[in-house]
Amino acid sequence: MNEEVLLEVTGLKKHFPLERSFLDRLRGKKEAGSVHAVDNVSFWVRRGEILGLVGESGSGKTTTARLITLLERPDSGSVQFEGKDIYGLSPDDLKNFRRHVQLVFQNPYDSLDPKFTIFESLEEPLLTHSVGRTKDERREMVHQTMKKVGVPMEALNLYPSKLSGGQRQRIALARAFALEPKLLIADEPVSMLDSSIRASILNMLLDLRAQSGTSVILITHDIATARHVCDRICVMYMGEVVEFAMADELVTNPLHPYTHALLSATPRLDPDARVTVELTGEIGSAADRPAACRLHPRCLHAYERCRVEEPVLREILPGRHSFGVPITAGPRYLSALMAVGWYFFNLLLTWSEFSPINTVPSQDFSIESYSRFISLQSCLNFGSRTLNSSIVPSFRLYPSASAATILSSFSPLPPIQRGSVGFWMAFGLQTASLT
Repeated sequence: MNEEVLLEVTGLKKHFPLERSFLDRLRGKKEAGSVHAVDNVSFWVRRGEILGLVGESGSGKTTTARLITLLERPDSGSVQFEGKDIYGLSPDDLKNFRRHVQLVFQNPYDSLDPKFTIFESLEEPLLTHSVGRTKDERREMVHQTMKKVGVPMEALNLYPSKLSGGQRQRIALARAFALEPKLLIADEPVSMLDSSIRASILNMLLDLRAQSGTSVILITHDIATARHVCDRICVMYMGEVVEFAMADELVTNPLHPYTHALLSATPRLDPDARVTVELTGEIGSAADRPAACRLHPRCLHAYERCRVEEPVLREILPGRHSFGVPITAGPRYLSALMAVGWYFFNLLLTWSEFSPINTVPSQDFSIESYSRFISLQSCLNFGSRTLNSSIVPSFRLYPSASAATILSSFSPLPPIQRGSVGFWMAFGLQTASLT
């Protein structure tokens, strides 16, 4: 496993069997079905990064966190932490794992013992893992942790019932960070807080990550919050990962309809803007999941293929994964033909539209021209990565250079116009590959 990867989850699955009702037992029914909480979930977390698990309630986010922290055992799949399978750890390695992987629950009042003072709650994990030889050393560690989370020292002698919701959440985070974990899993840490306190808690997570290099899995249903905090976002729906990408890339260019729906439900600053959610109905029952694509009963873009074929999570670009039905040979060649068509069509457009622009920005460039230059250079990189990805294997003829650069080199256009060509080639190829 890559040394940068701290946690790797592969094919994780967890089904909870349903109990038979009294009538089912009288009828002699042997099975009552099961709840498909998590189905074939795969992702990874690098050292020092924040990964967001995003989705509606009932998507399987919390169950995934419980499987990672060994609060539940999976039916199949593996979880590797620092290269070791956590389900086969020895007792000593298991204790070390529990110290370095901490979970912050959604409701801090339920996770704090009401009979313990704040100091006793913070000292307990230190005693459990034999951190600090004397009580004075542990008290000093508790004081340092309290300073990091911004809670006054006077709160150490108080009980959880005497604290506000924001203070209790800070104490829950302080208890997790007291052991200096390598991975922190925060399950909806700000869902019960008002906006002002929510921002301070999220900024505190960023500060603590910067200070200690701790990796964080942030579970939330708010994709706007995830974009603000996370490096990458993993979108889940009914126990499955439907899209997985860098945060900014996923928000600005979502590929899956469910990601579109989450973004469409995000409130706007414009008071006249109408929020139109691109889904119908409520999330389905995990005990009676739809066949094939689980989103098709609610999706406005579903067609017959979505109802009969099981979608698979595949890599669209390096580091960019999304759900989709398997691509056959026909659409692969169609993608290649469309890419070449876009190339020649936009060759004429870019020649007439961008010919006054120099290949290298000079001091007399306007703001608009300079922005266009930067954006087209980014488009060239995007188009190169797309054409050299696994969508169309026939384009992988030159491993040392991308197909976009090779095709563009046959034109008399300077690099800045080639950027537009590369972008439109990538756009056409990506569009065709998802149909």
